[in-house]
Amino acid sequence: PVTEYPVADRGEPVELSGGTLTGDDLDVADLRGDVVVVNVWGSWCGPCRIEAPVLAQVSEDYRGRGVSFVGVNVKDNRAAAVAF
Repeated sequence: PVTEYPVADRGEPVELSGGTLTGDDLDVADLRGDVVVVNVWGSWCGPCRIEAPVLAQVSEDYRGRGVSFVGVNVKDNRAAAVAF
């Protein structure tokens, strides 16, 4: 099911920025107008390992269609995150 919230009920956009695993800077404010899927993950997380291929496929399916995917890694060092 999809829940749609009226604009008047949505509040302010989330502020989220930081460095990427490729060394770039990311600010989700630059993605305004897109649907932004934010996924919090860790290489050590079992459910994250299961959902990662699904999210990668959906990301590919929606490439260029106004949907952006942002992963927020928690607790991993850079090498483990990149390897994942």
